[in-house]
Amino acid sequence: MWLAFAPFSVEGTHLFCLKKLHASISLPNTAAFLFFLAPSIKNLTLDICNPYNAHHDGYFNPSIHALLQILAVKLPDVSILSLEGLRRGVYSDMLRPLSQFRSLTYVKIEEQIPISILQMLSMSEGHLHTLDICPTFADNESQAAVGQFGTGLSSVSCLRLRSNISDIAPLLRAMPLPALEKLYIAPKSMYTLEGLRAAGPDMTSIISPQVLLGVMLTFGICGTANTKKIHFQELYEPFSTFNCLISFSVTFAEDEIHNTVINICDADLRSAIIAWPRLEEFEISKRLHPNRYSGGDPSVTPTISGLADVAQGWCSLKTLILPWFNTAVTASPTMGANRAISGTPHPLRELRLGRLVGAVSEWSIMKLAFTLDALFPQLGAVSSEQLDTLDVAQWRQGRYLSEGLTYTTSDIICMFVAAVRSGRTRSLDL
Repeated sequence: MWLAFAPFSVEGTHLFCLKKLHASISLPNTAAFLFFLAPSIKNLTLDICNPYNAHHDGYFNPSIHALLQILAVKLPDVSILSLEGLRRGVYSDMLRPLSQFRSLTYVKIEEQIPISILQMLSMSEGHLHTLDICPTFADNESQAAVGQFGTGLSSVSCLRLRSNISDIAPLLRAMPLPALEKLYIAPKSMYTLEGLRAAGPDMTSIISPQVLLGVMLTFGICGTANTKKIHFQELYEPFSTFNCLISFSVTFAEDEIHNTVINICDADLRSAIIAWPRLEEFEISKRLHPNRYSGGDPSVTPTISGLADVAQGWCSLKTLILPWFNTAVTASPTMGANRAISGTPHPLRELRLGRLVGAVSEWSIMKLAFTLDALFPQLGAVSSEQLDTLDVAQWRQGRYLSEGLTYTTSDIICMFVAAVRSGRTRSLDL
């Protein structure tokens, strides 16, 4: 594949204007890839494929080490570096040349790394501001025996940790992060909410509420083969004191056997509005298995009343994602009128309501669309092509199929909102 770029290489100048490169390479055959490296590259993503790693780890380790050493010399200005594909495991010596990159501001390592690599990065002279990593403690390494960290992480403002939930608090305690503004927690391994509750007090004592701006939790499969119910308060309480949050996101995975029902109601939304008044993104969502269409309990799901509270209290919110929504509660005739009169339209652009519960019908969707248009007049636009394919009679069970297209419930609601908006704007033009 790399030979196809040969005509663009003139008199050894290579791709001299190249700024960003995303490459898949196979170790140890890197000669063609290295030939086209340009010193101008600032953003580099490497997806490393090693055909020998299943049986020759000893061969894989020095290959990565040598490649990174070459890159540190050939790419003196690279500031963004992402490493993917290290599927067998990462060793300290393998990534030691990372400390030789002098301009790095962003580092992402997809696979698990030992704590020693994080310590090595902290000893570098770089100016890292974003780390996306999955540091883990070795089997024979005590969390209490974490070594000293240098000052190389003092400028890190954004940290995404995909470590075990039990490792997060010791890591945050060991790392000096005075400039931290965004913390994303997305553990890879499956764990229970008890672990989150146990980690909450430690995180509250370590991280200043004034600087923590973002929280993202990604849960694996929770519970056993039966349905497990989780209340929003269990997710909310560990972070309720971080009143400067602008982003709060929780995602649950689900397969064909396991099922998680997240109970969140209008009162929960009001609690979150009071705790996080600056929020710009709020997400409680599920990654549904295609064969599962379980719904929430209508008595503990948000209603249009909760959305009205959101419109009134979260004046900066741009994204709202909820797992369930109850259409049985109707809107009052004046809902949204205050904001319409004030002339300051709400900035919400993305709204996803997951699955609908309660009395779901074409009429209830239409009434919801009228209210949403009044509350959030800047909701993302829907193309005319989508409106042309809309046939409500075929819509069922939260999914809509038309000419090979699949529309979610949120797509259908947005189409109704677009139709309402179209009628409103046309009437104003007349």
